[in-house]
Amino acid sequence: MRFPVKFNRTFWPKALTKALPSATDPRVLCNGKVDDITFTSAVSSFKFGSTYKSTQKARFPLTILEIASLPYEKRPVVVDVGASDGSTSLDLMQAIPFEKYYVTDLNIEVFYDVSGDVTWFYDEKGTCILRVTDKWVVYPETGGEIFPFDRISRSLISQAPKWESDAARIKLINPALQARKEINIFIEKHNILETWPHGKVDLIIAANILNQSYFTASEIKQALKNMLTALEGSGRIAIIDNHPNERATIFQFIEGNVKVEKRIKGGTDIENLALISFGANNTLVSANKAAEQV
Repeated sequence: MRFPVKFNRTFWPKALTKALPSATDPRVLCNGKVDDITFTSAVSSFKFGSTYKSTQKARFPLTILEIASLPYEKRPVVVDVGASDGSTSLDLMQAIPFEKYYVTDLNIEVFYDVSGDVTWFYDEKGTCILRVTDKWVVYPETGGEIFPFDRISRSLISQAPKWESDAARIKLINPALQARKEINIFIEKHNILETWPHGKVDLIIAANILNQSYFTASEIKQALKNMLTALEGSGRIAIIDNHPNERATIFQFIEGNVKVEKRIKGGTDIENLALISFGANNTLVSANKAAEQV
């Protein structure tokens, strides 16, 4: 992140925050109930390591339409990996009749502490990930920042009070999703670099998570192999990008073979890497010609 010190959009004029690096004030999450849109916007300001929790509703409508139109032998067990606050999971739930739906993300809660006019946010390990005042939103230095913002960030974040395990916490799950009480919807912490801990699934959704600004190529390969291991003998993996426009590839697996079943707007950037990870020499149908273009 080149500019770890951003303008707080709540304080500064809109014309200024549109032109210069800025962030939504996440402190609204500390004040009790907020509407779904405000909640998602505030959650998008959080950054864990190299990954922002940026999301929004209706983020990949074309892919949802294609997923909903696919033939299913039975209601699928769905795993949504890197689902952020679950806003787009709700869109998928409305489109697909499912047996079970797992909404998963590595970071599903955040802790905070208020000290004077500063609110400090921490991850579950006690690392300060955000410093917020009325005027500024400050992120930790991660490398590549422009001088002098690197030094400013380092100095400000170093002032964070020691994290206490009983600090106030916020569940980073959209209120509309939390309000759903169906017994077949599960919200869980899950690291895509680790094996899936539950039973076999039929459909895996990976939206805006498997890109090389977040992970190395070897880490992406590991995540893809973990997904493949989680699938039933026949199943699907949908990989979606929104940087900046919606693109996706839906892979179908049949008896150990893989084909590109659908390609939306040219397909995901990591399509070839995915085919290699899934075993390209066992590809059932050529990825270059067989996929139905959308």
